[in-house]
Parts: sequence; structure tokens; C-alpha cells
Amino acid sequence: MKITGELLRAARIKQDFKIADIAFALKLSAKVIQAIESGEDESLPAKTFVRGFVKSYAEYLKLDSVVVLKQFQEEMGSTSPVPKSPPPMSVMSDPKLKPKKENEPVAVLNEKINTGLTKKHIFIFASVSLFVVFLAMINHFINKYSKERIENIVTAANSKIQSVQQQPVPPADMSQTVPNSQSSAPGNVISADATTAPIQNQEPVTAYAANAISSGKPVEIIIEAKKDLTIQYAKGNSVVFEKVFIKENSYQVIRSTAGLHLRTEDGSNLILTVNGVIKPVDKSKPLQLAF
Repeated sequence: MKITGELLRAARIKQDFKIADIAFALKLSAKVIQAIESGEDESLPAKTFVRGFVKSYAEYLKLDSVVVLKQFQEEMGSTSPVPKSPPPMSVMSDPKLKPKKENEPVAVLNEKINTGLTKKHIFIFASVSLFVVFLAMINHFINKYSKERIENIVTAANSKIQSVQQQPVPPADMSQTVPNSQSSAPGNVISADATTAPIQNQEPVTAYAANAISSGKPVEIIIEAKKDLTIQYAKGNSVVFEKVFIKENSYQVIRSTAGLHLRTEDGSNLILTVNGVIKPVDKSKPLQLAF
């Protein structure tokens, strides 16, 4: 049992124990400990007792007693060939690296010790790496899809706004009256029936110049009357004018899709807003405009 004794002796020296220390701890004589380490079978008692000594010795040194006893059994009567040199101490002291099979070569154990990794460790590492890469790819596609969706929504909204802004002003069959919100006096709101109906069978009292050519484009005019006012308008290049009476501090809205002619006896009594822009008015008498 020289190999078994050599294993125990090497472990004792590595842990800085003396033979006397082991003998005192195991309640054995120093000669027995020395005989076990030197493999002197003839100086030891029966095999059964020696096996117990070896197990206690290995457990005290914190070695794997199963591996040590297996080596002891091979030397004390096993028919299996006895290895010429003892396994490395790292194999004997680390239970995780003990052979799983009886005939597993020591070289395989040494390879495990040197590399520090097994196939199982490599497989786990590779699986985790692939999973992380997969999550990163999913996150990338989600962010890309969200960004494209937001851009499409913004583009659609801008297109809708532009189409609304570019939509021509719808024509109105008859003039509309808007109450003056700045005036609190009663009677400033003109009803449609009272103001928008053309005045029929009334001969013109003012001579106007020949009509200028209108722009032929959509136009919206808001007329604010400073005083009671009568206006005449003709849509497009029509020569037929309609008259509308507007009370003081009231509004009148006139729309046309093909230009507009406007005239009144006194240009100083009104304020014009053309397509949302206030237009300076010549305070002449009479006033005649074309849009």
C-alpha cells in the first residue's frame, strides 16, 4: 500500500502536520502512522483495522475517503493493475473532480483541472450568450417598428392638415350675418331673414363706374358696418348686383368661388376683411371694388 501511504503523507506535509499530530488526533501510535505512510504492511495489524486507520487518516486530512480507500483496496488484493504513480492531489482533495467511472483515466481528470471548464459549462455559456443576442435583436426590431409607426402617424397628420388648409372655401348660396361680439347693445344681431334677403324692386340711386374684371378665385369677405349701410355685390363677373342692408356695428359675410364685385355709396362706413386679412378701404364716395 505504498501509493496509499504516499497520498496520505503528501497531504500531511502539504497541510504542515507532523506525524505526532496525526497520531494524537487519531489516538494511534506514531509507528503505525509512519508504517501506513511508508507502506510497511508487515508492521501493521490486520487489513480490516488498517482500512479503518486509512479512512480516519484521510478524513482528518479532508481527502475524499472513497477515492483513498479505493486505492487502498486495489493495493491490498485487487486484481486490477496498480498505477505506477499516485493521482494528482487536486483530484484526491476535490470531490467534484473524482472519477465518475472506475476506469476513467487520470489524464481526463487532469484535463478538467487544467481547463476549469467542462462541456456542460461551455454549453450553458453558449446558450446564455445566444439568448442575450436574441433579446437584443427583438428589442432592436421593436424600437425600429415603434419609430416607423410614429413617423407614419406624424406624416399622415401633416398631410391631412395641409389638405384642409388647401381646400377651397365652399360657396354660399346666400349671404350670412354674424353678430358683433364687441357690442352689448340690443338689436345689433341681424337676422338672416331681415338682412340677407336682396332688396327687390329698388332702383339704384348712385352711378358707378364700369365693373373691373374680378380675379375669378375663391374669396370670403367679412364686412363690418360702422353705421347703417347698404352694399351691393355680384359674384364672378356678373353684372347683376344684389343689395344687402347691414345695421350699425353688425357683420355681413359674403363668399364666392369665382371672384366678387362689391360697391357701396360710402366707403368710410365699413371695415373689410378679405380671406382673413384686414384690407385698407378707400373712404371714397361711392366705393367700388373687385376681388
